Amino acid sequence: MTLEHETRRTIVCLLRDGEKSVGELARAFERPRPGVAHHLSVLLERGIVQTRVEGARRLYALDAERALVAWNALLRGQP
Repeated sequence: MTLEHETRRTIVCLLRDGEKSVGELARAFERPRPGVAHHLSVLLERGIVQTRVEGARRLYALDAERALVAWNALLRGQP
């Protein structure tokens, strides 16, 4: 299940306020970037977040529609 992991749910919540880089997200968790990047890759694979490049930074944004579908699936206990 995509949002089963607390870190992914928190990332979705953090992205509600707008785009963020991996570094910004990692600081919110006080953990290394690779751990956050792993969870972002799962969310990207499922289409819940999108990415774009701005200069040397990769910014992540929430796809609200897909995130809502994933939240509903989590609440119903569906994979």
